[in-house]
Amino acid sequence: MKYKVIGWTHQENYDLENAPLTFASRHAIVDEIKKHGYLFSGYEHQEYHYGCPVLNDGKKRMLSQRGFAGIMAEAHGELEPYSYAKYMFGINKEALVTPKAFIDETKILTESELLERFSLSVSQEIFYLASENKEITLDDLEELRYVDKGDVITLSFGGSAVDFTVFDVDRRRIQKENKTILTIKLKNE
Repeated sequence: MKYKVIGWTHQENYDLENAPLTFASRHAIVDEIKKHGYLFSGYEHQEYHYGCPVLNDGKKRMLSQRGFAGIMAEAHGELEPYSYAKYMFGINKEALVTPKAFIDETKILTESELLERFSLSVSQEIFYLASENKEITLDDLEELRYVDKGDVITLSFGGSAVDFTVFDVDRRRIQKENKTILTIKLKNE
């Protein structure tokens, strides 16, 4: 998905629909926080007019204090199991870096405009398993950071290529190996 954060609002802005947080929308929020150096807590996310991100699908992403604290920790490069804790209940006011409460509605896209195409060269084994089982599991690749339900992924091996529609995405962190595994469920295009 071509997700981008287009603004920030209050969680109680009832003019905007809340959408579930997917891995792709989470990555868009993390990238926005990194880009601007934002630093605020899960408490501000829930209570302040600038705390709730709005993506270019025109929907806000409301989270628990802990959920948003996890996003803030990730954006600041802290990936240990309890890193979120220091981002839950408040940041020293002198250290706060916050967005303005504003939404650029000119950047809202339709669902079809948000869909994205991905191409991936894979091994023969993954190519055939994807074709047979309609699922691939691989290391979480940077080029698939924004892959989400509805996107199209072209898998190629040698001279063969097959288009699939992404049916579901799951990312799992394997702590002892310090890596993330990506599983994509597919259906034929």
